[in-house]
Amino acid sequence: MFKYMDAIAAIFADLIAMNALYRPGPMEYIPSFIKRKHGDEKIVYDSLRTGQEIKNNCYKAFYWLYAHDRAWLNNVLPLPTKPKVRCKVDWYMRDQEIALKVRKILLKTKGRITISMLDKEVGGHGWLRHMQHKLPTNKAFLLEFKKN
Repeated sequence: MFKYMDAIAAIFADLIAMNALYRPGPMEYIPSFIKRKHGDEKIVYDSLRTGQEIKNNCYKAFYWLYAHDRAWLNNVLPLPTKPKVRCKVDWYMRDQEIALKVRKILLKTKGRITISMLDKEVGGHGWLRHMQHKLPTNKAFLLEFKKN
């Protein structure tokens, strides 16, 4: 143990750490601890966890660090990420389904029909009014119908 004690400074916290490491299991980590202490080896933190997970699992330590050493905490925690928005709607298929309904309704209808009325007949979701950029088949069909 004394050969390792010469390698680190006589700070009380280091003595406690060395005492904790000096036992059969963790003794293999002592050289790594000394290298990290002197800055020869980089300290790698588990950055796979999010800040929210760390906050939930280590509640007291997180808030103590937040109150006393916020700069270190922000430096160590992984950057917050926004979840990726996944499109849950297959707009191509939706376009084809609505196009069939729209054609049937337009062929049955005699006289004038507005897009709002047509949208109500199709299902009333507002897709024909608000999602025309995602429904190219319907958009083309409606433009063709308007011309006639």
